[in-house]
Amino acid sequence: ATRRGILALGAGLLVGCRRNRSSSTTMERVVSLSPATTEAVYALGAKLVGRSRFCDFPPEVTAVPSIGGFADPSFEAILALAPDLVVGVQGPGLGPDFEQRFVDRGIATFFPPTDRMTEIEAMIRGIGQRLGRDARARQLVESIGAHRAPLARARMLMSTSSLSGIFFVWTDRMPSRPFTSGRFTTMRRSK
Repeated sequence: ATRRGILALGAGLLVGCRRNRSSSTTMERVVSLSPATTEAVYALGAKLVGRSRFCDFPPEVTAVPSIGGFADPSFEAILALAPDLVVGVQGPGLGPDFEQRFVDRGIATFFPPTDRMTEIEAMIRGIGQRLGRDARARQLVESIGAHRAPLARARMLMSTSSLSGIFFVWTDRMPSRPFTSGRFTTMRRSK
């Protein structure tokens, strides 16, 4: 047997022994396979034991072990971390049985759709529920809603006026230097 196979078997046995928990137990050992779920976990005040190589925000997450990429995570590396919960977003590459392999071993999973803002908000609430951080998830979703309100007003303004477009700058690093490029713009630096 290879060393990798022995490691996977040992991790599987360890995980199997840890799964005699009630469903109301808070999840503490979380592996995230997508930047969106990683950022949600940290925004909720929790931490990860594993991440995909594409998860790099917040900066401290880069110290967390990488388990591969979004579309090519190492199942054995994830098992070796003995997670309570594996999270990610729906997407190509994982295959139909990927999530089921964890479920079969008693490891909870959460792979919600995140194509729309309402789905992102539902993802945050779902992770908050699984981590026992429901109140913080509600606060975060409300905060996102407050930031979205000006965008909704601008959208309404565009639909009722002769405006052909609006340029938004959204940054947490002010002062920023907004710029745009496109068909009717010129990017030049004056000397």
